[in-house]
Amino acid sequence: NVACIMLGFHGAERASKSSEFGAVPENFMMGNVGCLGNESSIKDCPHNDGWACRASDGAGVVCLDTIGYSTSLKEGKAAHRGHVFIGNFPVCSDGWDLQDATVACRMLGYAGAEESFEHDL
Repeated sequence: NVACIMLGFHGAERASKSSEFGAVPENFMMGNVGCLGNESSIKDCPHNDGWACRASDGAGVVCLDTIGYSTSLKEGKAAHRGHVFIGNFPVCSDGWDLQDATVACRMLGYAGAEESFEHDL
């Protein structure tokens, strides 16, 4: 939760380990982080400085959006494709375009959108 709140989100949906979003540089600032959840900064959490880890050991997080709902892709044929959901509610495609899809993809941790679909995912 602490990392997401620092970034302006409502909190965390889940933590990720093992560089789930891709390899990271091996110059780690901290390791063995043990937040209680009430800290205002991740740097205030108990941790070890300059921890020796591998590129496959990056910590990550999936944050809830600013109103407290997670954003996800559902019902697609691959993990990076699908209908956009905010919480358990789908987003309507009326007015939906590539710019909207790009924002949704960035919320999900992707660099952007390649194309936008209204159906047949």
